[in-house]
Amino acid sequence: MDTFFTKDWQNLSRVDIRSSLQEWTQKEVDRILLKSDELQGLKANTLAVQWHSFKALKSKAPKYLESEGLMLPPKMFVEQCSSEASCLAKNELAKELGVKSILDITGGLGIDAFYMAKKGIAYTHIEQHRDLQACALNNFKAHKLDALVQSHNMDGLEFLQNKTTKDAWIYADPMRRSLKNQRSLDWEDHLPNPLKVLEVAAASKAAGLIIKLSPMNNLSDFANQSIFEHSAVAGIEARGELKELLFIFSQDSLPMSRRLYLVEGGEVHSVELTNQKLSLPVKQSSYLYLPGPGMSKFGVDKSFLLDHEVASLDPDTPVFTSESLQNLLGYRSFEVLESFAPQDKKLKKRFSKGNYHVISKGFPSSSNELSAKLKLVPKGDLYLVFTKYDGGFIGLLCRAC
Repeated sequence: MDTFFTKDWQNLSRVDIRSSLQEWTQKEVDRILLKSDELQGLKANTLAVQWHSFKALKSKAPKYLESEGLMLPPKMFVEQCSSEASCLAKNELAKELGVKSILDITGGLGIDAFYMAKKGIAYTHIEQHRDLQACALNNFKAHKLDALVQSHNMDGLEFLQNKTTKDAWIYADPMRRSLKNQRSLDWEDHLPNPLKVLEVAAASKAAGLIIKLSPMNNLSDFANQSIFEHSAVAGIEARGELKELLFIFSQDSLPMSRRLYLVEGGEVHSVELTNQKLSLPVKQSSYLYLPGPGMSKFGVDKSFLLDHEVASLDPDTPVFTSESLQNLLGYRSFEVLESFAPQDKKLKKRFSKGNYHVISKGFPSSSNELSAKLKLVPKGDLYLVFTKYDGGFIGLLCRAC
């Protein structure tokens, strides 16, 4: 297994270089590498690794960086880590499931352990990469979490096969890389294989299992599993992006079926997406709503929309309207300024080279095709929406709310 420790890495636990990492630019790091500069006993290559990983974690999980004496692995290991927003949502999920202890068989740098242990959850962190586990163990001590987090350097599935896990929830975040080191959705390329995790977790008599997979995976990926009596799927959306898909399994009943967690400004909201077969009235109104990536993946809850007096422009197209502005979690909101005939030959003359974003929903031409045809510049808060309405098509000039 590849090692990334050098002899001077032991100095990382004894020094605080956060202010330097915060201030350096790429140009400064290049200069340090070129001149082989040292800082507090740390060599240039070690400093460069710390800087690249620090920058990645600062935007991804800033609270993790608040302690002194941290060791950060190369950036490729940081990229697999959960974001702070995802961890906040998983804390809420753990609360709903009544989780008291977690056995993480793909522990990595321990970002999930850091956020969950701070909520009082007893955490067992297992990581088979020796140097990565050493970084995590050092950082648990730096964060003063070593009383709540036990860390082991071994294979996660092997640990499960030789350990009683009753009352603990198992968590797995498989590495999703092919032999060519490319991102992959093929379970044969996952380490460990999710189906093997299911089998071993069930045999271990654990309270339940949570498997994190890519947002690109299908919600029905585990539909045919018969190992666990009950299952659910949850999604985490933050900053307009679907961050994670979590597949949840238990022999006991679960408090959710299709749950979407929405993280905004450090607050976590959730919605259960089960009522999707209801019919909405068809109507054109003053405000427009488009589902975000989470709703697009999971499907909209039409009972929720009916409660907010929201109508649809078309029964088969996810574009919704209302007379007054509604605060709809998980949706993008727009004020409709005017409507126009979307296939009018005068559109190019009217909108050509203007600053407009384009959205196409159920329209024959894609957003990119329409933008290129009209020679639009995608900036500002104005949008041209091309979609279905009343058996035909409609164009809407909108402003983002």
